[in-house]
Amino acid sequence: MASYDRQNSLLVNQDWSKIYRSFTDADFSSYDFPTIRRTMINYLRKNYPEDFNDYIESSEYLALIDVIAFLGQSLSYRVDLNARENFIETAQKKESVLRLARLVGYNNKRNQSATGLLKITGIQTTQNLTDSNGTQLRNRFILWNDDSNVNWLEQINTIMNNSFQGTTVFGKPNASDAVGGIQTDQYKVNTTNSDIPTYKFSKTVAGLQTSFNIVSANLTQGNIVEETPLPGNTLGLLYRNDKRGNSSENTGFFLNFKQGETYTSPFSISDPSNNEVINLNTPNINNNDVWLWELDQFGNYIQQWTKLDSVVGTNAVYNSEAKDNRKIYSVISRDQDKVSLNFADGTFGDLPNGSFRVYYRVSNGLTYTIRPADMQNIIVDIPYTSKSGQRNTLTVQCALQSTVTNASATESVASIRNNAPQTYYTQNRMITGEDYNTLPLTSNPQVVKSKAVNRASSGISRQYEIKDPTGKYSSTNIMADDGILYKNDYEIDFNFTFSTRNDVLGVLRNNIEPIIAGIGTKSFYYDKFPRIQTAGLNIDWVKSTDTSLGSTGYFRNTVNNAPITVGSFTGNNFRFIATDSMIKFVPPSGRYFLPNGELTTTKTKLTSDYIWVKVANVIGDGSNGGLGALDNGTGPIVITEKVPALAIPSEIVPNIVTDLPSDIETEIVDLVFANKNFGLRYDQSTLTWKIIANANANTLDPFSLDREGDLSGTKADKSWFVLFETDGETYTVSYRGLDYRFESQDLVQFYVDATGKTYDPKTGSVIKDQIKILKVNEDPILSSILTKDYPWEITGAIRNTDGFEDTNRVQVNLYDSDDDGMIDDPDSFINVVAPESTDARGYQDKFVFFQNTVVGNYTVAKKVDASNFIIFDKETSIPALADYSDGQLFYFYSSTENVIKSYSATRGVLDLNNTYFAKPGRSDIRFQYIHNAENDRRLDPSKTNLIDIYMLTESYDNDFRTWLSNGGNRPLAPSSEQLRSQFEPELNKMKSISDTLIFHSVKYRPLFGTTADTDLQAQFKIVRGPNSTISDNQLKSGVIEAINSFFNVSNWDFGDTFYFSELATFVHNNLAPDLANMVIVPRSNGQSFGSLFQIQSKADEIFVSSATVDNIEIIDSVTASNLQASGNVVSSVEQVGTVAVTSTNTVTTTNTVSTGTASTTSTTSTTNTTSSGGSNY
Repeated sequence: MASYDRQNSLLVNQDWSKIYRSFTDADFSSYDFPTIRRTMINYLRKNYPEDFNDYIESSEYLALIDVIAFLGQSLSYRVDLNARENFIETAQKKESVLRLARLVGYNNKRNQSATGLLKITGIQTTQNLTDSNGTQLRNRFILWNDDSNVNWLEQINTIMNNSFQGTTVFGKPNASDAVGGIQTDQYKVNTTNSDIPTYKFSKTVAGLQTSFNIVSANLTQGNIVEETPLPGNTLGLLYRNDKRGNSSENTGFFLNFKQGETYTSPFSISDPSNNEVINLNTPNINNNDVWLWELDQFGNYIQQWTKLDSVVGTNAVYNSEAKDNRKIYSVISRDQDKVSLNFADGTFGDLPNGSFRVYYRVSNGLTYTIRPADMQNIIVDIPYTSKSGQRNTLTVQCALQSTVTNASATESVASIRNNAPQTYYTQNRMITGEDYNTLPLTSNPQVVKSKAVNRASSGISRQYEIKDPTGKYSSTNIMADDGILYKNDYEIDFNFTFSTRNDVLGVLRNNIEPIIAGIGTKSFYYDKFPRIQTAGLNIDWVKSTDTSLGSTGYFRNTVNNAPITVGSFTGNNFRFIATDSMIKFVPPSGRYFLPNGELTTTKTKLTSDYIWVKVANVIGDGSNGGLGALDNGTGPIVITEKVPALAIPSEIVPNIVTDLPSDIETEIVDLVFANKNFGLRYDQSTLTWKIIANANANTLDPFSLDREGDLSGTKADKSWFVLFETDGETYTVSYRGLDYRFESQDLVQFYVDATGKTYDPKTGSVIKDQIKILKVNEDPILSSILTKDYPWEITGAIRNTDGFEDTNRVQVNLYDSDDDGMIDDPDSFINVVAPESTDARGYQDKFVFFQNTVVGNYTVAKKVDASNFIIFDKETSIPALADYSDGQLFYFYSSTENVIKSYSATRGVLDLNNTYFAKPGRSDIRFQYIHNAENDRRLDPSKTNLIDIYMLTESYDNDFRTWLSNGGNRPLAPSSEQLRSQFEPELNKMKSISDTLIFHSVKYRPLFGTTADTDLQAQFKIVRGPNSTISDNQLKSGVIEAINSFFNVSNWDFGDTFYFSELATFVHNNLAPDLANMVIVPRSNGQSFGSLFQIQSKADEIFVSSATVDNIEIIDSVTASNLQASGNVVSSVEQVGTVAVTSTNTVTTTNTVSTGTASTTSTTSTTNTTSSGGSNY
């Protein structure tokens, strides 16, 4: 031992020292051919100058050196390449990446097949069946929810019951569960197949002919899954009922479908070994559909083996299966979506021995979206054995009801590199906040981005239903006394350019017509246009019958009792009575209306002085040719409320047409192509839209019907709804509208959910969030309280451009109880506020006053007590100005003024004060706020950690970006239920048992381009660098490419803030020296330079640029005129649907105050103003 140590110490170490010293002369940084060659020659010259001195090119020694250098370069390259393949960050071959990922327990995601439900819309059978009425059903096609067939439901159930297996009948399913809050039942059709029950069909999806299989559906842990393939098994179908009626897309019988084909492969193992591996070399095997059956010696199926998730912490040795379940295996993903079956080691699981058969589905491996229009009228024939033992055929017609977005391609190499370390870090479980923000990204290739927020923690008793105070998951009912109601006139503009007639037509149909059909236009019409007076004409109502929802009858002349004609059959005011018009009835003198539609002579708390109705239908001339009632006893006029006989029609509100006829569209396109300015007005007398020529359109004064239709050429017509103005290149479209606002100063915060409607399953009606102005409020005119409660429906949140949603304010509208698009009571605002009335208090209680106050970087409007103001109609109405103290505030409400001024006693004049503004309305209102959460939005009280998971899916991302490029219909983000059904089954395996996952879909919010909201559209003005040599088009394209790179989804998170300074820096870095300067200028005329420098997105939004080269303008220099540096700098914009309302700061000494009714110009120092297009708020 001593000799060994001594030799090592003295000899080997000394030998190594000699070798090391010899290596000091070597250059180990030499890898390529010329460097290796040069290093070898230098080494020879230094160490062997006498032996080797022939270095001419023809020398044999140099030829050997060249060969050695070439070999050295090849070896270096191969060694380096192989070394790179041993690290997941640098590996290039997919098989290397997969191998390295498996070292940390990560099994890459293979392609996901599209899967969904097809609703059965019609059925037919060859079986000899009859319904209870004796109607023959054989070979009769029966439609689901067929209005022309009152017995359709009984007939469908009769056919289904005879096709079901065994003693199963409708109402006694094989299995039941709640899936996404919808009760779902499974029934088995007694199919005659000897193989697995699959039925093929094909459809064209995303331009490709694609094959699909209808497969047997089953219910497992609140999810719809495919039954394990088994020869001779029968087909499972589903019945779902969301309690919203048979017309609901989620009520009826459904079949489960999947994309792809099912294949089977048998194999046998006679001499198993530990960790046996069976390779399946078929490509494109999808991620979920692999099943393994063990067979006996006769080929019979005896047991299904359990598939384990092959991820870190779970495998065929270490897993969470019960210890008596030893028939286990895992599926390992390989390149091209081939797979390997990996079995246990014989100790922790059985070795496979004998015959087996594996089933797997091969899918197309693509990412695509299936829309309902892609899958309609699918016909499938299903052979079955009836309960009487006869073989028959059930023919079903199916249709897709909701968009399917769960198809995805195999996971990319880049994704595997990113996800494998993260999955290893989380150890395949979600415990910490970081786990919840990491693991969903790795669980499915469809997840582009995700974010998790722990909204509520555990600790609530299981004995009580959880109440969500935000109102998102629980209904709320609150009363308060600090309400403010006011109306807000607005005028908004947007810009467009065009090249073809189709471009203009697209703007009309995609922008203008939705505006005309919107709530803002209807509210403006109801408020500004006169009502047709019919009182005092000796006409009353004759009721013929009552219906479930209203009455039928006709109008008569009380002088001669003759029925009168209405609509186009008469020339008097009753010509306005037509379908969808509204009529106000008042009772005869000394009588009142009862709630049941009868008359009484006693006034009580339950009686009313008027009834508003909608005309549902008018048959013929409304008088049955002068006979009155029809032959069947009903009246020719159908109205939507129960109105008693003798009721007097006092007012008519004609319906407003909400779409443009083709001749008006053609005329507008012609005018735009001729670069003409013009307006669009609504003619109430003819119920048509008409063009106002430029010579007749008054573009300066507020709306008025005084000179409606004026053709004098003096620009006197102020009645336009939509105004088109052009500078020769770009059209600016301005449109007028009106909305109502409701605020709670301090006590109530409102929750607005615009994702869908809530239905009452008992009545089948829509339940709306509402604010009810209580009858205990003081009447605005009389010294008494209101006669009834006045409900207002909440239609939208009020939100600023910076992303802040003011939860103390909401947009409301006159209530529409039956959701038919017609309001219930057009008098609601008048009766609550009485804006045109006066009393001893003057007009002070008819207006609500606000003051602009700067809070941080934003201007916020705060309510100011009305007692601070003295109100007159006009400035000239002040009797003696000198009688008032210095600083006294005056409000002049005339439509020609509509301004607030302050009195300067030292100068004896009134100065315009833009710090304050007023709105017609009322404050200190006692109200009730009612919010109704969706019926299926309930929290599991036994799992009380509430984790909100926000997800951006690949399908939505692709569809949205395609829409930005190609146009068409704007894609919708997947619903919460779609996200839940797609991602929850996988994530539930990883989450903590005490947690409940709540899925939220993230939406894109486009910026800058024409597809962005009006207040977010912008023009980028750039200055070319002095030494730039590229063309204008190249420079513009370069800017757009840089902007798109800046808004790459990987650079943004949900709820992020956009800063223009970041964008400008990034673009400069990419385009210098061709780009010298770049600024952003809003396209809306109501905004100016300084707007859009900072924009905040909501928690469920992420920014994307929709800018094109049309949004880039090359200018010579940055000047005030180029930048729109005069006017209003927007610091916050309230967004309600299509209505943008802006708070602004004036930046020039010439200040234009734009209001809903007037424009006033004055020269002052720098001040603050507000503008809402044409209003102050």
